Order: sequence, then structure tokens, then C-alpha cells
Amino acid sequence: MKSLIVSSVLPKEVKALLYLDIDGVLNQHRPFNSGWCGMDTEPVHLVNSLLGRYPTLGVVLISSWRYLIFSGYYQLEGLEKLLATHGLDIMGRLVGWTDADESVEGWESMPRNEIREELIKRHLRKNPHMPYVVLDDTIGVSTVFQVTINGYSGLTANDIRLADSFLQQQGVK
Repeated sequence: MKSLIVSSVLPKEVKALLYLDIDGVLNQHRPFNSGWCGMDTEPVHLVNSLLGRYPTLGVVLISSWRYLIFSGYYQLEGLEKLLATHGLDIMGRLVGWTDADESVEGWESMPRNEIREELIKRHLRKNPHMPYVVLDDTIGVSTVFQVTINGYSGLTANDIRLADSFLQQQGVK
């Protein structure tokens, strides 16, 4: 795996973070004939509505889709464009990703939820006092402001209302 040097300094206009998973959040884990999952229209629309309400919300990718960067297929801007082709209003909003699962000591024997939790907490330590919300279908990740999505139905309007509430609790406007 290539080593990536990414600045942990966020753009000054970013005042809050959306930690975004894709599979199970923006789709229902239903692959196309190609074997790959895309994104479903309604959950994408819901995320876009959240991004529209919070113009200072930056997106941090926690999805396995971030391996498209780690493998060298994409850089940040290219992945942002790929996500935009699926309907996400993400141009200029993708500010980073969590580290690779393999960067967590003992990852091979850890449950997926513990790895995901450690990676999110590690990213938050680099950005202390930054308001955030997590949209993820991984059960058992215990970050404070997480909306746990039912991965077989995908993101719902109720999930977005909860995410909205979490951002408001933290003073995000």
C-alpha cells in the first residue's frame, strides 16, 4: 500500500465534520451485475440536504471506498468527482479520509466496529473541538454523535433528522 502524506489541517471554512460511510448508508449493500455497489438516489438526496443546510460541513470518508485512494487509483479531487457522478453535492467538501484499517495495531484480530471507532477517534484527535456527526451502518461504534444506519434499508429521513439534531446540539449553524 502506498504511503500518503495528507495535511491534517482542515480548510478554514470547515467548521464541522461529517464522517461518511457509503455502503449500507448510501446504498443497501445490493451490488450491480458487475459486483460493485453504487449509490441509491434517496439517501444521496438526504445527504445533499444535510450538506445544503450546513455550508461549513466538511466530509471525511470512512468508507471502504477510501481504498480507491490508498491503492493509488484516485487522489482526493478525483474521488470527489467520482462521488459527484453518483449525485453527491460534494465538490469542494471532501476534506479527507480516515487512515487504513491496517494502521490500527492488532487490526487482523479486531472486530470491524472497533477498528472503525479507533480510526474515527484518531481523526478527531487531529481536529480537537471540531463538531462532528458520523453516518455509518457499523453497529457498535461508540462515537458520541453517531447515527447508526440500518445497512439493509440505507439512510432515512429520520436518520438525517438525528444527524441535524446532533449538529445543532454542538452549535453548528
